Amino acid sequence: MNFSWLYTMIKIGQFDKALTDIDLAYSYTQEKELKFLATTLRSIKVKVLKNPASLSAELQQRLLPVVTSLPKLRHLLLECDKDGPKYCSIVPLHSSMDVTYSPERLPLCSSYMQIVEILPTLAPNIVLVALEDGSVSTWDVESRQLLRQIDTAKSVVLGIRLTTDEKYLVVATTKNTLLIYDNHKSCLLSEVEIKGSKHGGVAGGVAFINGFTLSTHHALAWLEASKDVNVIDLLYGWPLYQFHCWYEVTCVQCSPDGMYAFCGQYLNTASVFHLGNGDKLATVTSEFSGGFVKSILVLDTLNQMVMIDNEGSLSVWNTKEITNPRLMEDYDCRGDDSEVVGIELSEDQRSILICKATSIEVLDTKVWKMVEKFKAKRTERFVAAVLSKNGQSIVASMENTSSIFVWRRDSGQCMASLIEISGNIVKLIKSAHHNLLLSVASSGVLSVWDIDIITAMSNIDKTGKKIQTLLLSGREDYLFTMDGSEAVHKWNFSTGFIETIFKHEGIVENCVLTSSGDLMVTSDDKCSQYIWQTVTGENIFRINGQRISQLLITHNDQFVVSLCEQNASRVWRLGTGHKVCNILVTLQHALVTTANTFLVGSSKNKLLAVSLWSGSVSKKFVCDDGITIVNFKLIPDCPDCAVFITSTETVFIWNVADESVCRRVQLPPNFLKNLEDFQISPNGKLGIVSKGDENINVLDLHSGKLRLVHAAGIIWRQKLSRDGRYLVYVCFRTCDEDDDAGVVSNLIVMRLADGKSIGTCSLYKTPTFLSLCQRALNIIIGFEDGSIGTYTVVDRVDAALKIKIATSNSRQIVNNASQKVRPKCGNHSFKTVADCVWRESTEVFSRDSPINVSDSGEVESTTPTKKTELLQ
Repeated sequence: MNFSWLYTMIKIGQFDKALTDIDLAYSYTQEKELKFLATTLRSIKVKVLKNPASLSAELQQRLLPVVTSLPKLRHLLLECDKDGPKYCSIVPLHSSMDVTYSPERLPLCSSYMQIVEILPTLAPNIVLVALEDGSVSTWDVESRQLLRQIDTAKSVVLGIRLTTDEKYLVVATTKNTLLIYDNHKSCLLSEVEIKGSKHGGVAGGVAFINGFTLSTHHALAWLEASKDVNVIDLLYGWPLYQFHCWYEVTCVQCSPDGMYAFCGQYLNTASVFHLGNGDKLATVTSEFSGGFVKSILVLDTLNQMVMIDNEGSLSVWNTKEITNPRLMEDYDCRGDDSEVVGIELSEDQRSILICKATSIEVLDTKVWKMVEKFKAKRTERFVAAVLSKNGQSIVASMENTSSIFVWRRDSGQCMASLIEISGNIVKLIKSAHHNLLLSVASSGVLSVWDIDIITAMSNIDKTGKKIQTLLLSGREDYLFTMDGSEAVHKWNFSTGFIETIFKHEGIVENCVLTSSGDLMVTSDDKCSQYIWQTVTGENIFRINGQRISQLLITHNDQFVVSLCEQNASRVWRLGTGHKVCNILVTLQHALVTTANTFLVGSSKNKLLAVSLWSGSVSKKFVCDDGITIVNFKLIPDCPDCAVFITSTETVFIWNVADESVCRRVQLPPNFLKNLEDFQISPNGKLGIVSKGDENINVLDLHSGKLRLVHAAGIIWRQKLSRDGRYLVYVCFRTCDEDDDAGVVSNLIVMRLADGKSIGTCSLYKTPTFLSLCQRALNIIIGFEDGSIGTYTVVDRVDAALKIKIATSNSRQIVNNASQKVRPKCGNHSFKTVADCVWRESTEVFSRDSPINVSDSGEVESTTPTKKTELLQ
């Protein structure tokens, strides 16, 4: 897998030849990375054939989500980092793209009712299928080839089992016989009759084989309503002895070393037998003796045996002294009137999943406590559930649905829903050998899913609602998002994981950060304001009393401005909550000047500069009658200057301190008919105006010249870099891009000096927010599903920027660094009692001395001043 080879093959028109070579390599190696790469290339074929330069970005955003599950893709991603920027300056750092994945499918019969059992094997694509007609077939699912078939002489098959080395295949029939086959040669070795208890059996009828299992060298089987377990030697095919139990046998589990058999019975009893000589070693009974043992798990690493009954209650026994098991824990889970449908022990033996018809429970084997419980809706029932490879997600299916759902254990959030097009899923089977999940549809179609890829899907964090606002901390290491809910989510920029959730009483409407990002001020629709410590998650101060329309923090982090539409707005001290002054005028889209002197905002036909000390209007620009201010911006490098556009399509540069117009530029007629966005470079020399069409209008504010640059589509959002060199924009697809399957819009970086597009990357989800990190030129996009994607700009003319790629956690994973464990998301709630209540013109504190929330370490200035040093 070589990026330069792929790029060259595409450039010379040999895309299909490259795909053929990859498919051929997969047929020899069976490496699933090659298979996934081939599928990925087919999905982006139209895109990269139109624009070969976008190959690296397209590959990166599709491969990054799965690289931890498909580690052999790391080398290709490294080559994309190395050679991709030669052709495309956009480098995805964290991709939230949903993994497109289709399983291998094999039609077995016309209805699932004809399927008796399906067994996965050591070979990833080979399965054994037993049908009710007595046939046992070995299939290659990928090629859909029948490799071999066994005919059981028209006996009705009850079940099939394979030994761990797959040497023997054992088939149970309704003739109460076990047929022992040489699995590789498909020849019958022995036929053994299973006998029941002398005094047992089904009253008035014939008892069939109720269950059977295999150990290393033995087969164990028992009949319905029988207290005896028959033990058969697999090598010679003869009965050895019977295990005599106290009650009717319900299940049998052998120890991994093949030495012991644990027989579960009615009245929640289990007996331990020695497989070598048939001796009964011990019998134990749970205090929950009303039901029967549904399953037995043997935790060999801990010398423990777990009995799980039909209601999900479990008993844990220490088996270090096998002849005298000691009760460690009884876990009562009775009372929800729901039968157990599936049980799984995690690979590391740290978790046990118990799937019931109406709930899923996960228990921690260290403390033997239930750590998660998920309940189905009243009208829904679970068919089956299994754990993902890393144990952090649950994969499950529901009755009468054709989807496989992936839930995050820590949040309970549904991270993915995989559609099975063959019909409703009736059964899930997990392969322990290759992390494969087999699903059976009602139509009799078998599908094989890769759990590694399903796990990768669940690693993409989402809030579940569209991102409406996104803030970046001053150090650009954390993001804070709002999505129209009662929560603010804190994201780690490097990992793309949500680390903290700040819960509010009402829907969050405003959010601002201090320069360091250590303090956050928010407001909700319940007329409350909150101050949060973003590191600890603590809500350290709460103010009640007024609904806030806009929040701002001065650049020295000392003061907060709370604008209100109905009441007086206020300037207050962040360190104590005390009011500095009231602002009686109504301002819209207000901004604080760089010198922390004025609050500048528009009010119909006026641009007002309000003193942050007195709250009075100190400076103003008043338009003539009938003229309104459409948009305005402050110029960062010119503290006292503002740029605004009026309804007469005139651009003004206004000196706030002198109340004088420095420059005036007249735009063409009807230019502002559909004004969408207005950007100003920090030095105030360049303006970018978007009108919601396919053109970018570059305005030289010194000369007044307007340059038109054609964009790649209808512009949705745009951001100008701090140095004025690059314009980042998102545009929607044009009609001629209908062949680009799934593409919603495109992210494009333009170099303004020559108007050249230096990078393009497809977006496959609907974007809802665009942000540009001014320091590192990183791009952050919020999406409709509540996920975020991060990208960086690496222009060839500025090779030093390539160093930024190494700062991404995803690239650390690519470079074989140890993978960081996903941190448990912290949930922090609001204070229920307010520290301060705002009245009409006063504030009332709930304590004599308000708590000090300042963490700047500086001596607080008594008033906002021009000379206050900015925090770095």
